[in-house]
Amino acid sequence: MTMTPSRRQLEAYRLKHAAEEGRVIIYRCGCCKRETALLAADMLNVWDPDLKVYDPPTRCGFCKASGRMTVRFHIPTKFDYGTLRLRRPAGRRQLWKWEMFGPGMAD
Repeated sequence: MTMTPSRRQLEAYRLKHAAEEGRVIIYRCGCCKRETALLAADMLNVWDPDLKVYDPPTRCGFCKASGRMTVRFHIPTKFDYGTLRLRRPAGRRQLWKWEMFGPGMAD
């Protein structure tokens, strides 16, 4: 059975493509309702650039529930400055911190 064209596009969409487009990946747990927003460009150093981004993680990092994760994407605009909270790597030891999306973000 062949895949439909829309299914092929989803299967071909990788982390490197999301980073090129400047997308934010938002993972949400259906059990504890927590959301984590990550810049795709930040994840290139952590995850494989050829990772299928439509496949969510297997379990929540907070409540450890498995099979309840969903993924969606967001293209940030100027209206997200100061309101979009991102999880970004910080420091040499691969520390993570929360910060607001905006023009003053550290790279």
